[in-house]
Amino acid sequence: MTLAACDLGETRTYRTGNTVTVNGQKFDIWEVQRVELVRVSGNVVESWVPAGQEVKIGSEFVPCEGGCAQTVQRYLANATARAGQVVESAAATSPRLEDVSE
Repeated sequence: MTLAACDLGETRTYRTGNTVTVNGQKFDIWEVQRVELVRVSGNVVESWVPAGQEVKIGSEFVPCEGGCAQTVQRYLANATARAGQVVESAAATSPRLEDVSE
């Protein structure tokens, strides 16, 4: 199942085991109970996971700070910047993904 990028401000709740795709590069993200997409500098990025959780992006665990919005945004932006890319969108896509939002 593939989900298109959500509309600005839309909130969905997913089971763990999501994969986030940024410019065609996939990052596994674990322990994400809620994902809210927000627009940052004209780009849509993953922005919310619960405080106190660890997010696994690729093979690296990133501890969440204060809700993790800026942590994940900063990490994804830095990761793609290092690869010479621009973060254009982050859509949750995975055959294991279940949209359990109401």
